[in-house]
Amino acid sequence: MVIIVMMNLKSTTLLLAIASCLSAKGATKIMLDAVATIESSNNPRAVGDSGRALGKYQFHEIAWNQVTKMREEKGLQTFIYRTRAMNQYIAEIYANDYLDWIDTNLSKHLGRQALPWEVYAAYNQGLSAFIKMNCDFNALPSHTQKACLHIAQLTQSSIPKR
Repeated sequence: MVIIVMMNLKSTTLLLAIASCLSAKGATKIMLDAVATIESSNNPRAVGDSGRALGKYQFHEIAWNQVTKMREEKGLQTFIYRTRAMNQYIAEIYANDYLDWIDTNLSKHLGRQALPWEVYAAYNQGLSAFIKMNCDFNALPSHTQKACLHIAQLTQSSIPKR
């Protein structure tokens, strides 16, 4: 691991984003781009869900805070939601970490590697809510089903069974 000392926030953030993407499991660059496309049309200034979702990845504060807690436990740099969720570099770091966490935990639950559309469904609905739906594509709201099909297409992965 490279230790970054005395760099400005923009340089540090960019290096963190690059390192984060290189180490990703569930959050490949293709997956990150697909989520950003679906969630905000790649707009880092997007505001959605009546003002409760911010940035390129449409983070809700509760999910951001969960990632912050995970990063703190690992001794990694953290950022405040209201001031950084619209920073495209920091949001990508957080989305990477969150998608990896979802992928790891969903894969454990499923007993196999989660498919990209499943990871997205859990990202969109919340992991516990998706698990309560028995990870069933047909139990998802129609707009999430449509997004899951788009994720499968963008990631060139298996499509959900209807």
